[in-house]
Amino acid sequence: MSYLILGIDVALMVLIWPVNRWVMKNGGRTRSIGLSITFAGTICAAVGAVLSGQPLFSSVGLTFGFITAAAYDFGFCMIIFYCLKIGPSGATATINNFGFMFPVIIGIIAFSDGKSPSLFAVLGIVSVVVSLILMAFNKTAGDTKAASAKWFKWMLLGALLSGISLGSQFIATQLTPENPYTFAFSCNLLAFLILVAVTLIMKDSRPRKAEMIAGSITGSINVISTAMLFYLLQNIPGFVVYPVIMSAPVIIMLVVGHYIYKEKMNRFGWAACIIGVLGLVLFNI
Repeated sequence: MSYLILGIDVALMVLIWPVNRWVMKNGGRTRSIGLSITFAGTICAAVGAVLSGQPLFSSVGLTFGFITAAAYDFGFCMIIFYCLKIGPSGATATINNFGFMFPVIIGIIAFSDGKSPSLFAVLGIVSVVVSLILMAFNKTAGDTKAASAKWFKWMLLGALLSGISLGSQFIATQLTPENPYTFAFSCNLLAFLILVAVTLIMKDSRPRKAEMIAGSITGSINVISTAMLFYLLQNIPGFVVYPVIMSAPVIIMLVVGHYIYKEKMNRFGWAACIIGVLGLVLFNI
């Protein structure tokens, strides 16, 4: 049952991709999309908390929700998207995805209950890491931006914040596994308030219709995914869950992009997919 839910969680993340692709091709602005995502997420999480009898606020939810929210807003919504504008998209996505190592390491050190990863799990993690590195060399048509010292410095900060966001989320799942909607509510509410403040300072215009539609879909799916993640991490080790949810959607997107959107992969892209699938198989041995 747990692995079925893990598969559904991966499918939900893949579902978000064409929505975000659509809105970005229609002039979507990352901060405006983030506002819509976190607003919808706040509403959905509040409904989930009320229906399930979970509190809207808790010390753990507020503490780790704030850390996750701040790292997400400044790391992903601002820095990562800025890096995509000034540097290579493949390398940017790859370095950002390495944030999954934070919860993996935290889980092994602090929440392992004496259980260490099996040899196959270690090989699976290594395969995912190699797959992500290879993805950085998968050049698509039109991606001509080169890495620079400026891009690299911002990218390192973005990757650090990505890891902090995922690590903070993981700690919350371990401390209060029974309250996923409490955490989701605090995280989305605080992320929304931070983005409102940034929007006012930057004098951005309010979200457009396409941004609100895409944000509402993504925000709702994010809350469902968070609830699934809290359940999964009670039944499957974090050193399995995080590599899978970070790599499987990307592999599927690459293949779908190749055949449906005609975003042709080179040999590095195909090698990344093959090695990534091998890693996913190793996790199940």
